[in-house]
Amino acid sequence: MRLGTLTLPRTTLVIASLVFIVACQRHAAVTHTPHAAFATNSLAEEDVGVSLLAGVDNARLAIAQANRLDAANDVADARTFAAQLAGQSSHLFADAPSLGAPSIEASPRADGHPSRRPAPAGHAPMTRFEAQVKLETAGAALARGDLATADASLAAIHSGVASASAPINLPLLEADESLDVALGALSGERPANLRYQLANAVRALRAYRGAANAAEAKALADEIDAALSQPSGESRVSPAQVGLWSDRIDGWI
Repeated sequence: MRLGTLTLPRTTLVIASLVFIVACQRHAAVTHTPHAAFATNSLAEEDVGVSLLAGVDNARLAIAQANRLDAANDVADARTFAAQLAGQSSHLFADAPSLGAPSIEASPRADGHPSRRPAPAGHAPMTRFEAQVKLETAGAALARGDLATADASLAAIHSGVASASAPINLPLLEADESLDVALGALSGERPANLRYQLANAVRALRAYRGAANAAEAKALADEIDAALSQPSGESRVSPAQVGLWSDRIDGWI
């Protein structure tokens, strides 16, 4: 096949096209397919609420870096997962409020990192509708550049989830979400944020404290970090490589 004055083998063009299509399909799927396996000590049961919480966590980390665009993207992903909560019997978010139970109040972050504190005794867990409202508020605040209000709204979601209920594999999901966004960066969506997303995946993998696949998670974190440590390391990372990293995490969650 001839492109201008350059002649390329047909097989080369076909392979390149397939790699691009697969990368785009992976990025498009992140906001539609809940793939978090929920449980405190096992990874047996799927819970879309975990995907929502991972999006919230990543958004708060982006806000801590004053990275408004990535925070808005993470909030948008979390809103998609929140819309899927209806009828899912999430362990993290109730379908409806408990009668007579006081509501959850926002708990602002003091140390620059997402809060892991449990909800106060006697308070009902946050409902999926309340989570959606908080996400809408956070999205609107980010749109106008109000990072403090956005973070307070996201902190309220963390306050509504008891720390004992947070799944042990949450950091793995956060890493996988960051790699999905990194794929989008490689395909032309905010390419300047590629390094940030890969570094965030490393942070999340190193924060994982589960027994299953702990050594593999650490090894993957070291592998991504080594790639970033090379001169212009992020420019050497290909969509196929990021896809392979994400696939390895998918096998653990």
